[in-house]
Amino acid sequence: DILYIAFLLWRIQIGISHGWETVPVHEVAFFVSQALTWMAFSAIIGHEKRFKSPKHTPILRLWWITNFILTFLTFCTSIAYFASHNTHYSLAWFDSLLNIATFPVAAFLLVLGLVGTTGIQLEESNALKESLLQVPSENHH
Repeated sequence: DILYIAFLLWRIQIGISHGWETVPVHEVAFFVSQALTWMAFSAIIGHEKRFKSPKHTPILRLWWITNFILTFLTFCTSIAYFASHNTHYSLAWFDSLLNIATFPVAAFLLVLGLVGTTGIQLEESNALKESLLQVPSENHH
């Protein structure tokens, strides 16, 4: 989410300094939605950690899997862009570089989404395992 926020702030700065006609509205809307989505899911992760949840929520897992598919498609498009264009600086060049940089993170999150566990292990107390109906045996000699 930090990359999306940084890119959004950069585009806002360009809009302020060069005029808003240079910044497409759909681009700003995309980066705002991405930043908000990643912040919301960061809050969900914090909630899972706070309450020691052993599994990630299904919506979070679905998001990570879907995000990987979309990131993979943009990754392929970015590789094709670099293979077919001169790699001089442009907005498309920067966007492609951002897509390539986020691909390993998306792959890691895909694995987390498929596995589903948070890594948090709950300790079971031996006292909870004892039967409530069992009378402790005492040795009387």
